[in-house]
Amino acid sequence: MSIAADYIARTAPLPLFYGHTDCMPWVASLWREATGFDPAAELRGSYDTAFGGRRLLMAGGGLRAVARRQMAGIPMGGDGDGICSAVAQGQTVAGILSGGRLWLKVDRGAIAPSEFKILDRWCF
Repeated sequence: MSIAADYIARTAPLPLFYGHTDCMPWVASLWREATGFDPAAELRGSYDTAFGGRRLLMAGGGLRAVARRQMAGIPMGGDGDGICSAVAQGQTVAGILSGGRLWLKVDRGAIAPSEFKILDRWCF
């Protein structure tokens, strides 16, 4: 089992806590496990509601801009498992790429939408 697949299996069933295990922090925690670098270190715990997270992202120029800033210095691209910003279900999201699929954190689970468009990706 790959690092990403193992991480998804272990963490998807856990409850979603805004600012700690929601969209971006969940994705960033995988990156931290795989590489030792935590791209969400300064964001963790800085909001505790969906609205607070949205406000933080909008103040930072949107999810894609925040993700790029947090991953500055790490080359984009590659193939295989990693993390990404994508459009799925009409929204810009942070997700995990594993086995050619996009995985998104939801409360007590993870979903893999059948249709998505990757905007930016970072592979380990």
